[in-house]
Amino acid sequence: MPETSQYDEIGELYEQVGDLPFGIAERATVLSAVPDLRDRTVLDVGCGTGTYARLFRRAGARQVLGVDPAREMLAVARAAEEREPLGIAYERYDGLTMPKLGEFDVVAAIWPLSHVGDRDSYDRMVANLAENLVPGGQLLIVVPNPDAGSDRLDDYPRYGMTVFPGGYTGECVETRIRVHSDPPFEFSGFGWPSGVLEESCAAAGLTEVRRYPTVVPEPDLAERGSEFWAVLLESSMFAVFTARRGEN
Repeated sequence: MPETSQYDEIGELYEQVGDLPFGIAERATVLSAVPDLRDRTVLDVGCGTGTYARLFRRAGARQVLGVDPAREMLAVARAAEEREPLGIAYERYDGLTMPKLGEFDVVAAIWPLSHVGDRDSYDRMVANLAENLVPGGQLLIVVPNPDAGSDRLDDYPRYGMTVFPGGYTGECVETRIRVHSDPPFEFSGFGWPSGVLEESCAAAGLTEVRRYPTVVPEPDLAERGSEFWAVLLESSMFAVFTARRGEN
């Protein structure tokens, strides 16, 4: 599981991610994968500063619970809830060791799997996520793009992110990420090869694994032009998947 200290040091800086080009595309792609949330319950695992938890609530979710291991991230999320109460609860857990917190219609795991560096822990986190779904519920996952070409890394800074690949640890490659916020911040994580997520989902009893194409909102496409967005649309730094828990 992630070193929470690296995120405790980031705190409010993380809120700037959504305004960077890759954050704009990530948010649009995530929302394209989310089912109708009206009167649904959502568990947001690795909620960070609560950006997606707030989006889910505003999209009509009846109940949203955000969990994260980093105290500073949760402090920012709770402060936002105090400023603009939406009825979102936040608790301190990580996806690897959290207990069953309930049965939710949607469980979102936006990036926590990128901080898992061994296969047993990866499988265990996916199983924990699945356990918190109602039968028929949907798991929503964002991970580093397993098919991103290394020849595209030099193009990523234009989207607000620089990726520094490191060495392999078993199946996965450790990376360092610099986010071009003001001021910039860095964190480390792991990229897993294609097929690992699907295998973990199958082991956890999840089916209908689907990957969604990267989306850029029309106003942003028009503002910056299709040439600017071409690399991100072809070989994004993130990948959005959904899977479903069986009815029985």
